[in-house]
Amino acid sequence: MATLREAVGALQAPFEALTRSSFARSAVGTACKEEHWDIMNDFLTEANAIRSKALRAHNF
Repeated sequence: MATLREAVGALQAPFEALTRSSFARSAVGTACKEEHWDIMNDFLTEANAIRSKALRAHNF
């Protein structure tokens, strides 16, 4: 459980920072939006992998 709580904590700060920055970046050109989308996609992919591992551990 401690490992899962640590993983959640590690994801919260960057997610909040990316959420705040998304409003600022939305006013910038298309290239910046694409880069921001790529970063958000990578972040969500990693979060989904952690979620999958947590569910497998919970169901074990």
